[in-house]
Amino acid sequence: MASMVIQTSSTSTPPPPPPPPPPPLNHPIKFDVFLSFRGPDNRTKFTDHLYNKLFVREGIPTFRDSEDLEQGKKISQLFEAIEKSKIAIVILSSNYASSTWCLREVAKIAECRNKTGLIAWPVFYDITPDQVLDREGIFKKDLDKHEQEFKDSIEMSSKEKEDGIKMVKKWREALTEVGGICGWDLKYRPETIVVDEIVKCVETKWKLKFNPAFSIEDSNDFVGMDRVRKIELDLDIKTSDKIGVIGISGMPGVGKTTIAEVVFRRNWHHFEANSFLANVGEIRKTKGLLHIQKQLYRDLLDSKVITMKDVPVERRKLRYKKVLIILDGVTELESIVELAGRGGEELINWFGRGSRIIISTINEKLLKDYEAKTHKVETLSENEPRLLFFRKAFNKDHPLHDCPELDFKFKIDHPMRQYAELAYKFVDLTDGLPLAIVVLGSLLLNRSLDEWEAELRTLEANNDSNDENTFGILKLCIDGLRDGGKEIFLDIACFFKGDDKKRVERIFESCGHNPGIELNILVEKSLVTIVGGKLWMHDLLQKAGQKMVIRKSELPENRSRVWDHEEAVSVLKHDKVSY
Repeated sequence: MASMVIQTSSTSTPPPPPPPPPPPLNHPIKFDVFLSFRGPDNRTKFTDHLYNKLFVREGIPTFRDSEDLEQGKKISQLFEAIEKSKIAIVILSSNYASSTWCLREVAKIAECRNKTGLIAWPVFYDITPDQVLDREGIFKKDLDKHEQEFKDSIEMSSKEKEDGIKMVKKWREALTEVGGICGWDLKYRPETIVVDEIVKCVETKWKLKFNPAFSIEDSNDFVGMDRVRKIELDLDIKTSDKIGVIGISGMPGVGKTTIAEVVFRRNWHHFEANSFLANVGEIRKTKGLLHIQKQLYRDLLDSKVITMKDVPVERRKLRYKKVLIILDGVTELESIVELAGRGGEELINWFGRGSRIIISTINEKLLKDYEAKTHKVETLSENEPRLLFFRKAFNKDHPLHDCPELDFKFKIDHPMRQYAELAYKFVDLTDGLPLAIVVLGSLLLNRSLDEWEAELRTLEANNDSNDENTFGILKLCIDGLRDGGKEIFLDIACFFKGDDKKRVERIFESCGHNPGIELNILVEKSLVTIVGGKLWMHDLLQKAGQKMVIRKSELPENRSRVWDHEEAVSVLKHDKVSY
């Protein structure tokens, strides 16, 4: 077993104070890591070293079972911690199976791994993976003992005994499942090296996946899950080892990117490596293909691509690796070919068995040309638009929920009932377009009834074609911003989409704006997203902002902003600026 030698002397400084306990379970933070271990085997050894490096030194929220947990509440607290965690590290030791607490933990971890995407990593402390996987091996004696105790119990009913025996079977299966995952074997390796490797994996393979500002934080609350399930059915991740390509098409603002995000969040843990490449078309146009290739190979291999000559070398390393790649917002077939190959035989030569490529685009023909199995996303239907609007405008599934004082028979003029009636009218104006619903709902959150009625009158007065109606909704939301926020939004729409957030903040500060507060408001109102430190907004929002500027004047020199290169050169060349 790996060991650590600590030298001490009579003149040595006092040992540092013990690390702080893990955050309490009622704290709003979610844990990045849950540690499962048998206390007497390694609580003050390997587990303590790992916990110190993860939580104390690196600040990664980590749950470690405390010895003073109340026995009556212990298992429910442990289960809650596992459910709140993003990753579970199971430290398997020779006496692990002697503890029913440990066995319940590992069974819960296996359950969450299969149901919610919790990732599990085993550490083989003083045993080998083969010993764990051998059903006649090291854990058999303890598991048989637990089973016999259920059989011999004189206090249990026949039903309770039967349930107990089934539980032991579940424990056996969970140990086999977790023991079969690639992890760390401590038998011939120094603990410090293994600890450093685990911490690096947590930071690079997990932590990064949940910090980007995806528009969907919890896929369980996603409206339109049937669309996701249909795509997952065709992905056939668990049973097919063929390389599959799925396409997602649809009109702008219909939710293609959001659906791709949810599919990614629910399924990335089934793959050895994964990459979500957002706004491929726009980034290729503004920063070039090399910029995208760099992100792709950084995500998949944690490697650096300096020039395009490096790409074929790095690509060879993926040939036996099962990967999930999302190409979002693709506008050209060449982008798919450069990033994922030409399809068919080339896919097999580039990626490992079982890999999946998902492509989202407004161009359905592009997907047909690539021979991807295509899912066309339509606008929301039936009750979905209302549910999405309610969640954005009221933060609940219906405005009349949680109103115990509401007497439906007599209080017909109750304010929340009036809100509900107005909400139905707003939803009808969105034509089921998710982007319009989300932005409009975010605008109306915490607004008074008078404000709701005024905004509705404005929209109804400009309700023309679908395109103009969508523009009217987006314009209403942009006009509803404070002056500083509106100026920043228009600047991003015209100049700074895709630019580094910190760089743009410095520019705004030099112009007298307060970008910190205003950007937070734009994000809260779903008008801007921040992904990977870059400022982004939906194409429809960008076009709406630019359209607002253009409508001020037909002449570029009379507008507040000029972003077209040719127009800018003409205005500057002839000294025609008059704004």
